[in-house]
Amino acid sequence: VGCVTPGKQAHKPTAADDPSNACFASLMVDKRFDVLRPKIAINIKPSELPLDMLADKSVPTAEERQALGVWKVARDSCMAQGESFRQAYAPPAYRATLASNVTRVHDLTGKLYAGEMTYGEFNRARAANAAVSQEQMANVAQQEREQNAREEDRRRVAAGMALQTMQNQQLILQQQQQQQQQQQQLMLQQSRPTNTNCSRIGNQVNCTTY
Repeated sequence: VGCVTPGKQAHKPTAADDPSNACFASLMVDKRFDVLRPKIAINIKPSELPLDMLADKSVPTAEERQALGVWKVARDSCMAQGESFRQAYAPPAYRATLASNVTRVHDLTGKLYAGEMTYGEFNRARAANAAVSQEQMANVAQQEREQNAREEDRRRVAAGMALQTMQNQQLILQQQQQQQQQQQQLMLQQSRPTNTNCSRIGNQVNCTTY
């Protein structure tokens, strides 16, 4: 459990904090995949592949198929390392989009491994999948921002209503206190003893009460 320093806002985890990221980064320099490096996107983005890799008409050799199998297992392991993090912090739409992307890459890898696709076909399909996934992730992020904005508006309205309610209660309390004070003053006035002095002037009697 982390500690929050008073006066500082706690860090809200984002996709950049996903433990899977560091694992995938390690695969980019993993020597086990050197044989695949000239063929598929290992240390570069699928969208940045050179033309010769996109046009490659070869299929995997036995050595390359073995490396592809290890690569698939390694990617699964990387995904597993961040699963609990994503369950805790990522919205469902993000997790679903990521899982769909990984499944499509696995399907493409299986076809490449079986010789049903050339490297060029695999690379083009993977680049197209990455573009779709990126767009989907952008939509998920936009939806999350809009949802956060709506929640912030609701919190602001609720806070305003709570403040108004508190102010109304204070006003009612002040009015009640004023009424009590007025009643007490009236009771004091009514309970005071009175004196009456009368004086006769000729046939008239004048009285004063105080």
